[in-house]
Amino acid sequence: MEPTPASEDRLPQQEVKRLVQEAMTTKGFPPVMRYPEAVRGDYLLSTLFSWPILVWVPERLQPSMKPFCTISGCTCTPRVKEYKQRVVEEVDTKCHLLYVKYQCTGANKIFFSTVSSAYLQREVRLLVHFPYILTKKFGLSKEVMELVQEGVLSPHGLTSTVENMKRRREKRYYMLLSLFADRVRQNQLGNPTYMAPNPPIVAQYCSKQTQLGRRHCLQRGYRFLKFGVLCVR
Repeated sequence: MEPTPASEDRLPQQEVKRLVQEAMTTKGFPPVMRYPEAVRGDYLLSTLFSWPILVWVPERLQPSMKPFCTISGCTCTPRVKEYKQRVVEEVDTKCHLLYVKYQCTGANKIFFSTVSSAYLQREVRLLVHFPYILTKKFGLSKEVMELVQEGVLSPHGLTSTVENMKRRREKRYYMLLSLFADRVRQNQLGNPTYMAPNPPIVAQYCSKQTQLGRRHCLQRGYRFLKFGVLCVR
């Protein structure tokens, strides 16, 4: 089983499908994080404070742009079962990870996703470019895990690691708030009657960006040190 994001944290399913299909038809590999502040054109100012999105489409590496089956010796063309999403942790923000779940069309009929260990371990370049450590309960970027590892090995423990992540997330909030204020000003220059929406306050933003607790950091850091990169179906 893969963790299901809380309903308020989920992207609309049609948007997930659209973004994955868009990445499949463009240069979607290696993946590049889509930050809301990088969006051009008309958009809702409130979306500045939404989570970044990373679309994982390693299918782009295949000449047919179709995934390979994870069953050894099976040459079938798997069919799309579902467009999936998970919430994962970067150092300075949470983000949406989008990918596809498939079903073998051969005799086995098994299900697998392109973030499963069975898929990633088939090619070294997939492991190189996949930026997350995934288990059934959590998803962390490799950069987060490096910080956790340093904290586990440090005589100062993980307290500084957790505080560092908190500061990074607050810093991102104030950067987004500055962009918000600048874009409001630009809109008001063009339309003096423009009424801007209220941005979230830092407490509201950070409540949805709650960084890892010390105990969870320790558990996850220990698993990383003991088992290395973990991936699950």
